[in-house]
Amino acid sequence: MKISQEIKTTLKDFGKKAKKKELRELIISKWQEGTVEKSESLSHEDIKRQFADALIELENSNKIRVFKEDGDTYVEYVRKNKRNELESVTSCSQSLKNSTELEQSNVDEQIKADIPRAKKEKLECIPSQPQPVTAPDGPNTILLFYAYCNPAMTSGQQDKAIAHFYGYLKSIGITGRLRIGREGYNCTLTGRSDAIREFTKELKRYDPATFSNTDFKYVDGQPDNQLLPQLKVFPVSEIVTYGFDAKDAPLDMRGTHLTPHEFHKALENPNSVVIDVRNFNEALIGKFQPPENAPHQKYLDPKMRRSTEFPEWVEDNKPLFEGKQVLMYCTAGVRCERASAFMRNKGIQNVFQLEGGIHRYLDAFPEDGGYWKGKNYVFDKRYSHGAKQSEVISFCVYCDEPWERYNAQQTCFKCKMEVLLCKTCMRRKPAVKKSDLFCPLCLPRDTKREEKNKNTEKDS
Repeated sequence: MKISQEIKTTLKDFGKKAKKKELRELIISKWQEGTVEKSESLSHEDIKRQFADALIELENSNKIRVFKEDGDTYVEYVRKNKRNELESVTSCSQSLKNSTELEQSNVDEQIKADIPRAKKEKLECIPSQPQPVTAPDGPNTILLFYAYCNPAMTSGQQDKAIAHFYGYLKSIGITGRLRIGREGYNCTLTGRSDAIREFTKELKRYDPATFSNTDFKYVDGQPDNQLLPQLKVFPVSEIVTYGFDAKDAPLDMRGTHLTPHEFHKALENPNSVVIDVRNFNEALIGKFQPPENAPHQKYLDPKMRRSTEFPEWVEDNKPLFEGKQVLMYCTAGVRCERASAFMRNKGIQNVFQLEGGIHRYLDAFPEDGGYWKGKNYVFDKRYSHGAKQSEVISFCVYCDEPWERYNAQQTCFKCKMEVLLCKTCMRRKPAVKKSDLFCPLCLPRDTKREEKNKNTEKDS
């Protein structure tokens, strides 16, 4: 029996709910006894990682719910009729839209009233509603954004938001993923450019206090083959899964936000340490490199397979941050929010984060990429993007040729992290064996790929 199926079966035996730690130990015990399907090559740590991956997969498909209660993390099985509730809102989606529709002039006044006072220069760097770009590639737009709610939503408000936005997005033909937690929203959506912008207006109508100053990132001019295949609006316990309690990373302790140009300047400080808070497979294809005038600056890649490894990495590396200017970055900014707050809560000072993430940095340096080297990993069908003069710094794990797109949907044979497999190797006959695919973290030491991927080793 596979781990995901065993989790569901075990939860039913527990009476639908169990502590996460107890559930994990029971699954490991069953694995050791041979009840759970396994490979002889898997270690105890491997099965723990697979358990964590299975939880994420089940939570994303609404089959389980992970939540905090009295200081403990619980996992609860979600009955099928409860999972189907979201589908039932489609028929009333248009009435929901009509009932919330306001005159645009009134909306503008409402939004202005809720915009908190902020630095003029910060507001200027966030284009709140740019017009769709006319491009020959296509009429579609990719939308990226995150937003934290203050105060956090109640469970009832979370359920209402899920039902409302599922119905609204369905009614205007938008696809992609919208994660909604009590703490906020995290989104990657695709659709017609006008429909995407109508949705962002609807967000501001629905909750102006949360969305009036949100940095909506629009990637216009996309062809139809860039549209995500289906719509998923689902509940999560964290909009970024770090696994720690929110009180360990309070948002009022998050790092100081730096605009792309301010971050660019800060990179030139030789007393800086630069932390990539993305997962290792993302950092493999692109990263910030120390400027020539700051050769002793330290680039730190935690080499995480998943974000839940970040807290332990911080605890183990505190001496590296002492007396330093700590610069953090991620794809679009959301992962730095809790990560920077966690570090500051641990007593680490002078913590700064890139506002808008790599996405906004490349907007500011579109030609040569500034101090960015390689490509930026993205969670849509582009797979990656970069500056006009960007270079490929990563390699196919099988043939060692330059490659940067994770479009083969292949994973490491040992740890199951996704790996780079080039177009030529995807088409090989006979097909490449899955047992020959290893990520650089699991790669046997006697292979030539270690030399090819030395750029990921030397800076960390």
